[in-house]
Amino acid sequence: KAISRLDEQEQEIIRERYLAREKTFDFILFNELNLSERKYRRMKGRAIEKLAYMLRLEVKVQES
Repeated sequence: KAISRLDEQEQEIIRERYLAREKTFDFILFNELNLSERKYRRMKGRAIEKLAYMLRLEVKVQES
């Protein structure tokens, strides 16, 4: 599985946020993981990017 190639916290974020039967909201997850909202969102984004790369999906870059 591609998820097993992520680090432990990234795996937990992806599993709880997207794969759990009852999905958890972001604000609950970053509090449970003792992360700031900013760090949590960066980790989640990085984990999604890694998964997209591993699964050879196109990654869309948003320009400012």
